[in-house]
Amino acid sequence: MGPNQALWNKAVQHRVTVTSTALGSIKGIKLMGLTEHMAHQIQDLRVTELELSKAFRRLIAWMNLNCGFLIWHTPLDMC
Repeated sequence: MGPNQALWNKAVQHRVTVTSTALGSIKGIKLMGLTEHMAHQIQDLRVTELELSKAFRRLIAWMNLNCGFLIWHTPLDMC
């Protein structure tokens, strides 16, 4: 779980940094007509982030399915 989550967190931090920088420079971005370019760049970072999160989310889903299976298939103690 560690490496997948680390990659995902790194991608999230990168996207947040780029977004924060863009918002801090929004006046210059608008003056230069780079609004669409920045929007596409941030969207591409989001898509990359989601791709990196797939392995981690699959692992979490698998763990949840296993826990549910074990709970429903464990005999009850009827005292």
